[in-house]
Amino acid sequence: MTRGGFRRLAVLNAAEEKPEQAARLWGAAERLRAKIRVPVSPADKEERDRGVAKVRAVLQEAAFAAAWEAGRAMNTEQAIEYALSSE
Repeated sequence: MTRGGFRRLAVLNAAEEKPEQAARLWGAAERLRAKIRVPVSPADKEERDRGVAKVRAVLQEAAFAAAWEAGRAMNTEQAIEYALSSE
């Protein structure tokens, strides 16, 4: 699973009205992106920003931040396991 895979699953979870899972997966994708030092493309950033805004509108800010940080705290194996369980 790549950071793009986490990002795509986050978008899917947001579309399926699973905002907490989406926020966690975006957090995991962000951690992996930062770890491997790959910049966010403009198209990916736009897609992420739209999805994150949608999820933030549904969740309280504290719940969003907690889910995002929970995703960022996962190591790659944990993030893959979570991503597969959230489908």
